[in-house]
Amino acid sequence: MSDPLSIAAGIAGFLSLGIQVTQTLVDFYSVYKSQDADIAKITRNMENLQGAFRSLESAIQKRQSQPNAEELLKEVEKATQRCHEIIHELRAECQKLHSESVTCLKGRLQAAGRRATYPFRKSTIQKIEEDVGAIRENMLFALNVLQFKSHNRIEDEISAVRSLLKRTNSSQISFAIRAWLQAPDASVNHNAVYAKHHPKTGQWFLNGFAGCGKSVLCSVIIQHTFRETNHRSGVGIAFFYFAFSDKSKQDAHSMLRALLLQLSVQFQDGQKELEQLHILSQSSTPSVQVLLQTLRRFLKRFLDSYILLDALDECPRDNGREDVLRVIQVIRDWRLPSVHLLVTSRDQLNIRRSLKPSHDCDLSMKNSGIDKDIFDFVSYYFRYVECQLNSFRRARNRNQLDKYLHSLPRDLDKTYKRMLYNIDETYIKDVRRILSVLSFAIRPLTISELIDAHTVELGESPYLDREGRSYRRDDLIDICLRLVEVVETDNNNGQMISIARIAHFSI
Repeated sequence: MSDPLSIAAGIAGFLSLGIQVTQTLVDFYSVYKSQDADIAKITRNMENLQGAFRSLESAIQKRQSQPNAEELLKEVEKATQRCHEIIHELRAECQKLHSESVTCLKGRLQAAGRRATYPFRKSTIQKIEEDVGAIRENMLFALNVLQFKSHNRIEDEISAVRSLLKRTNSSQISFAIRAWLQAPDASVNHNAVYAKHHPKTGQWFLNGFAGCGKSVLCSVIIQHTFRETNHRSGVGIAFFYFAFSDKSKQDAHSMLRALLLQLSVQFQDGQKELEQLHILSQSSTPSVQVLLQTLRRFLKRFLDSYILLDALDECPRDNGREDVLRVIQVIRDWRLPSVHLLVTSRDQLNIRRSLKPSHDCDLSMKNSGIDKDIFDFVSYYFRYVECQLNSFRRARNRNQLDKYLHSLPRDLDKTYKRMLYNIDETYIKDVRRILSVLSFAIRPLTISELIDAHTVELGESPYLDREGRSYRRDDLIDICLRLVEVVETDNNNGQMISIARIAHFSI
């Protein structure tokens, strides 16, 4: 049986080759991307694939020594093995490019025209795009798999990711239709955002301030929707992330094209519907009105459909936002009972006025429940840092400090485990007694009461052993390695008393 490190090493070799191959193709085609829309698109797709390779490489390094690593890495290994043949095909394309001298290529471009020359033939571009799409699908699956933390949910989560990729895999649609529609790829944003979500994170108008986690929460909702509807037939799901950093994801036209492409692969004859639209549009770009009509037909093909739109405020206010708001209003005015719509945004006046969300459909990211989640999250990591600093204080020389620095636990649970292992064997029973007393006390205990409780020798005939079992206050805290702390508090009579307590709720 392979160990996690061996599996990770094999995956790393594949990723290294993938990064090298995509970089070669990006370097070559980038020179010409401003001259041709197809070349610009394939260049962007290769850059996105390279980003997926690098993200997966980083995730593998972090995951290989964590719980469930072997099981998850095997799933990732399967995903990479499905791509071995394809990546070697792309490497062969790279070797062909290198075999042509720049001078020779320039001469052939002048003599025969760019489209007739090997690197730019439509068949070549189409083959590369199909290869890139197949690899990217597997890499995104692998990235999602590495987010799973709970052993009990791994199979369910993997199933949900497979469902998402299968139901939004646009490679099922012909290259000609995809090239014509030019729908932005929302899955790139989704996977980038979902990778940032923290375990346990998680109608229809979700608002909050910038950076409060709306996009992360939206990505979790998308994953949850796919997971919960995985075994239901007749369900359509489509999502879109507006992005101020990407002009192709800032207007109503882009949003509708992306939604249509995703939905078209989720019902029978979806490609035929797009082909009809292609013919009716005479290969030109259809108008927003035509796209809306097509979207309505698509939505009626499902028993239930879910549309999730993230970061509406990142659509420029002076260039496109009003059109997006009008499109959302049109969708609402259809009053299709099977359509479920969720929008996230900063709470901006023109957006609120347009959407007019009712009280039960307006969820703010600023409330006591979310504040508590944020507090617990921050508190967790402050506690982790505090524990590491306390361990550093025990170092008596540079070598001991280096040892601590090179063996930092990866999370708080492992930190507590190491702290328990580091308790002096002489004090193990005493520490267990102290933690038990604090855990089961019906009210907070003063430090004096805790010391007195510990002096009781338990057995068939319990008795008080002040001389043999008593600790000084500082010694009691020291043997517990900061798992216990003392705080000063008011006893409601204006007097300050010292209360002993377990140092953190996470213990």
